[in-house]
Amino acid sequence: MDTDPSRVIDRWLGARQRCQGARSVEQTVVQPDASLVEVLDADQAWTRPEAGGGEKRTTTAEELWDDVDLDLMTRRKTIPDEKVLETLFEVMMKTGPDGLTFARAAKASGLAAATLVQRYGNRERMVEATLLQAWDRLDAETMAADKEEDPTPEGAIKLLLRLMSPKTAERDATDGLLLLREDIRNPRLRERGAAWGRALASALGRRLSEDPREAEPLGWRMAALWQGAHTWWAFDQTVPADRAIRQALEAWLQSD
Repeated sequence: MDTDPSRVIDRWLGARQRCQGARSVEQTVVQPDASLVEVLDADQAWTRPEAGGGEKRTTTAEELWDDVDLDLMTRRKTIPDEKVLETLFEVMMKTGPDGLTFARAAKASGLAAATLVQRYGNRERMVEATLLQAWDRLDAETMAADKEEDPTPEGAIKLLLRLMSPKTAERDATDGLLLLREDIRNPRLRERGAAWGRALASALGRRLSEDPREAEPLGWRMAALWQGAHTWWAFDQTVPADRAIRQALEAWLQSD
């Protein structure tokens, strides 16, 4: 496979010229080949002459898609961002954020790599958008549980158990660590995590004490125990995750 950036660009510029007569962008004229996607995923820069000759200029992989105008060469698909990002989240759980390339994202989502670049700009922003939507979903689930569960210690346990699916408990405790690393090292994602933690501690604390001075520390302690119990369960797994975590939370409540 020819992966020389200059030849890849020249080949696709030629394809673009041949596609100028396409009647509609809905017509599949040319599909991006593997070499073009590889150039894109490498996120490199190179120099090439301006159109019509002249001085060379530096071009990035991201700019390539605008120059080639792949909308004329691929079948346009309208899939909502929410659905695309849900799909990419599942891919990321298997590959980790570093493994989410445009090639993998295109294959999983059914969209052309060009379309994904047009939506998200570059690979890092695509990863960030995927994890931001995951935080949106967790925020919504936490708010719903806070609204619906009783203002009691038992309500606090039920709230936490609603935020952990027994079906994905092992995956969340293992593969989820790669996502956690990205959440911590990305400032925008780190702030979302911190804000969620404060909201969760507040929701739990209001169910554990009527004294505001006691409520917040108790909320943080319960949240920490919940996450710790989930991690230790992953090493043992002799009982279902929800049962093990409930038992740990109940024992802590009784000890206090």
